[in-house]
Amino acid sequence: MIEFPRPLDRALLMRMITVAGSDNKEIAGDITVSQEERRWEFRPEPTWASGNFHLVIDTALEDSAGNNLARPFEVDVFEQVDKSPAPELVRIPFVVSAGAKK
Repeated sequence: MIEFPRPLDRALLMRMITVAGSDNKEIAGDITVSQEERRWEFRPEPTWASGNFHLVIDTALEDSAGNNLARPFEVDVFEQVDKSPAPELVRIPFVVSAGAKK
């Protein structure tokens, strides 16, 4: 579960945050956005197995002011724009211990 201080866009939360295993493959599961778009929850299918995982967040995820992980403030820059940029991802590691139920 991730809790945010301010609401984020539901559609972006549903597609820009995932969970991956130690092999970097996405884990199947259900995502729930609640608390007026301030909470993101993930429930894997099947339930959690012990091991190493990563929370994978696309840096294009932004708040209502346009701030994101790659660019904290919206700035007009005169640089060449890549017409087909690959998403930049942030990976936050976490461990699920034996006996975890959620």
